[in-house]
Amino acid sequence: AAISAFYDVSAERQARELLKRRTDTLMTLIENVPQGVILVGADMRVIACNTTLVKMLEIPSSLIESNPYVDKFVELWAADKKPDQEEMDRVRRQLLKREPFSREVVYSGRHYEMSHTPLPDGGFVRTIVDLSARKKAEEERIKQERETLHSQKLESLGVLAGGIAHDFNNLLLA
Repeated sequence: AAISAFYDVSAERQARELLKRRTDTLMTLIENVPQGVILVGADMRVIACNTTLVKMLEIPSSLIESNPYVDKFVELWAADKKPDQEEMDRVRRQLLKREPFSREVVYSGRHYEMSHTPLPDGGFVRTIVDLSARKKAEEERIKQERETLHSQKLESLGVLAGGIAHDFNNLLLA
């Protein structure tokens, strides 16, 4: 006597295909956003990061592949940038609160805004925006405003001096 059992795997196959399509869509989205993006799991392993992040921070791809833990990754990447241990501890404490937060940092003379958003599984998403061009434009605007103000002051001083000279000339002629 033989016993046969059949199990319909079509629903399971459909679920796997749906999961793959959604994962592919998510990865396409992450790869095509203009910010640097890194996904970190609850175990602090780097799940994925986009090309923008790699280019922006000049990260060798071998570093990402060989050091999947975000702490080690940051430590090795930032070795020449001397990260402030107190600042790194503050970020860890903030991540433990499971609330989104942002902060500005400067690495190698460039200004970045790093935003951290917790994920339901205990991991987080970090997005990084290079603010350097914006900061430079803002500094240039402030410089131009100062120069304009200085010219206006000089112009006002010239008008005042002209008025005084005119009044003095009128006194001499009277």
